Amino acid sequence: MHLFTWWFPYFFGYPNNIRTDYEKYFKRTFKFLPKIKDHIIPDAEHVGVGILLTITLLVQIIFVNH
Repeated sequence: MHLFTWWFPYFFGYPNNIRTDYEKYFKRTFKFLPKIKDHIIPDAEHVGVGILLTITLLVQIIFVNH
């Protein structure tokens, strides 16, 4: 879910009505990723969550295969 709600829209864009809601709710959050056209930018919290989810997935894959 995290991938579809933050990373796909960051790289490929979102419809205008969803983007305006995003801007309304997340305009005051800290963002450090570069802007891509008029796409939404994941805030620092969601970038951190994405990193933690990726680490968790990799650790699980490593331990299941050993």
